[in-house]
Amino acid sequence: MDSNKNKQSTETGQLLSAALDLGEQMLICGGEVNRVEDTICRLCKAYGAKKVDVFSITTCIIATADFGEQGVVTQTRRILESKFDMTVLSLFFTEHVFANATECVQNGTGKTS
Repeated sequence: MDSNKNKQSTETGQLLSAALDLGEQMLICGGEVNRVEDTICRLCKAYGAKKVDVFSITTCIIATADFGEQGVVTQTRRILESKFDMTVLSLFFTEHVFANATECVQNGTGKTS
């Protein structure tokens, strides 16, 4: 039972980490803070989070996602750089986030709707 819970905790942690990766890249590339918060919330909820709280400023993101029986995960990300390049953000989203989301769905940890 504990090993199953640890596995679920690791998977939800990886999902939140991928969402924070996207949020970090959005901020670095000049994305708006409210868009970062909204994107992280939507991504986590799309993959099973019951409740998501995100606080973001231009140099930091703090997010907590409640995945019900799979547990609650909180992560913080410090943003140390910034540059305004939406092309980089588009490439990052396509290559990194979709790949992680697809892997979660294939492993049965995410929802497709």
